[in-house]
Parts: sequence; C-alpha cells; structure tokens
Amino acid sequence: MIKGNNIVFSLILLAFLSIVGKVSAHPFYVSVSEIRIDTQKSTLNVSCRLFTDDLESAFTKIYKTPFDLLKTLEDPAVHKYMDEYFQQRFSIGIAGTLQSLSFVGLEKEDEAVWCYWESSNFKTLGNITVTSALLYDFLPDQINIIHLYVNNARQSARLVNPEKVAGFGF
Repeated sequence: MIKGNNIVFSLILLAFLSIVGKVSAHPFYVSVSEIRIDTQKSTLNVSCRLFTDDLESAFTKIYKTPFDLLKTLEDPAVHKYMDEYFQQRFSIGIAGTLQSLSFVGLEKEDEAVWCYWESSNFKTLGNITVTSALLYDFLPDQINIIHLYVNNARQSARLVNPEKVAGFGF
C-alpha cells in the first residue's frame, strides 16, 4: 500500500510541477532586434524576437482583450496591433532622417514570436540612431538587445529599461 501511495503522490507532484512550470513566467525579459542594411540595394530589414507571453500580456493590457498569438499569427487584426505597438516604441534614424518601416509579418519560434519590418529608398548612410522601448511600459526589467549590420559589418547595443536610445557609427 505504501508503494501505491508513493506512485499516486509522485503523479500528483508531477502534475502540479507541470502546471506551475507552465504558469510561471520565464526568469528574464529580453528582446532581440536585428537591423540589416544593404547600402547597394538601399534596403533596411528589421527582425525582432519577443517572448510570446510578454507580448500577449502587453497586448491584453493595451487592447483590453485576451490574446493567444500562437493561434492568431495570421490574423490581419493581430498584424495591425503588432505594427501599431512596434511603430510607437521602435524607430531608426539614419543621418538624422527617421526611416519609414512597413510591416512584413510574424512567425513563431519556440516560446517567441519573430516580427518583421522593412524600409527602402534611403539615400544616405551616416550616424544611425535606434530607439527601442519595446515592453518597457509593462516589464521594468526588460532588456532590448540590438544588432545592427551594415553590409555585413556588425555593431551591437544593449538597452536596459529605461535606456531607449542606441547610437551607431559606420
């Protein structure tokens, strides 16, 4: 009988740990943004990786409706919300000119969502300023890492909330 109780206890403990593991948040809050500039093609591409649960929490607070991004990644309304959220909290300036970014799409990767934007037709390259406040209004410990590639040369910056601006020179 003791052996049977141990099995039952083990199963209950395993179920409890499984539930707690799914409910508890991840221990760090980091986004990664990659900006790739090709001066010969005059293209600028932005890829941003955010934890899905953090983004869902932010959207739920802003838009006052629950979000399950993994089930709705192709929904045009979700694309609109993502673009609006991003445009209000992320920008790129090149030689003092703010770049216009167009939303491209979203894709799932494990516990994260990759979000994509692009820009074209910029004529000059100079000092580059990136402003990123993604998730700062909801996560005081948020860190935003930025990797900037210009013609395959890379520079990186780490912004810790409340730092929002990173400057790059090429």
